[in-house]
Amino acid sequence: MYKIIEVYFDLFYLLLVMGFSIRLLLERGKRPRVLAIMSFLLVIGDAFHLLPRIYGHLSAGGLEANRVYLSYGMMVTSFTMTIFYMIFYYYYKLSGGKTNRFRNLTLFLFFILRIIFLLLPANNWGGVSPYYMSILRNVPFLIMGILLITWIYKDKNLSYMKNISYLIAGSFFFYSLVIVFSEDLPIFGAFMLPKTVCYILIVYHLYKIEVPEFENQELFKSAISSLILSMILGVFYREFTKLFSYQAFTSLSLAHGHTLILGFLFSFILYILYRIEDLNIEKIKKIYGIYIISLVYFISSFIVRGIYQITASSVKIYSEELLAGFAGIGHIILAVSLISILIKSCNNLQKNVAK
Repeated sequence: MYKIIEVYFDLFYLLLVMGFSIRLLLERGKRPRVLAIMSFLLVIGDAFHLLPRIYGHLSAGGLEANRVYLSYGMMVTSFTMTIFYMIFYYYYKLSGGKTNRFRNLTLFLFFILRIIFLLLPANNWGGVSPYYMSILRNVPFLIMGILLITWIYKDKNLSYMKNISYLIAGSFFFYSLVIVFSEDLPIFGAFMLPKTVCYILIVYHLYKIEVPEFENQELFKSAISSLILSMILGVFYREFTKLFSYQAFTSLSLAHGHTLILGFLFSFILYILYRIEDLNIEKIKKIYGIYIISLVYFISSFIVRGIYQITASSVKIYSEELLAGFAGIGHIILAVSLISILIKSCNNLQKNVAK
């Protein structure tokens, strides 16, 4: 059960943060673009580590058969996460955060140390990395985190970013538990999930700073973001099936089309309706957010089942009832939120006509 939960969670996380990244690229200004790059780096780097885990959990060989990919994936993620925090520091500076030459040099010093430790042959990337190297290479990374947490928390000019410091602290806390204890107690590996939740919330909070208002234009930009994401999913479907020379039907083929229709087309129609009729978009703000989240989960279910169909090699790893149950959750929430949006929009339209 835990494995399939992890698979769903990982895919949901990758799709959601990718969506945030694309959406931020549609904003004007330097800060949103920097945040978009930061988010892209986060999701692409994590994909190198998470996709092999997803593949391992959905294939007959399991994680053991994919140790090489997992190791190199961890290496890539280690580099990208280090760069992620350097870009975050730059974003912090752009936001008016208190910086000086000493802080710049100190953070850069630990950044260089982290990179050097990651490049050491003793890491044995592609194989089993020694425990002492797992600790050593993460010491400068942890210090970078502590510095950023302290600076943001104490910055009175950016009090609205104090929650970010809590989330960064949470991510490093959970990550430290995994690094220190998971080798002897594998159950501690589960703390990677709350660590990832912290990253989702970091991106979300920063997104809300850059996009504080929910206006008609938000529907249009969400539609464009869904369109781009659907294209990415289409490419993924084509390349993944080509990689395995798979020619039969797979649920993976449905992810692209459903994102296009339920993401792009539905949001675009809503945008046209609310724009032409000048309706109060605040009426659907919360339910639209739920709709988008449920859509991401819904699309994740297609990807999970599709990858499973291709990689399981006719071996029954999970029951159909289990997969159908997880997919059904997304169907129900998506249907309820979609119907709620339609009802609220109709009521909104009737009130507008009555005026």
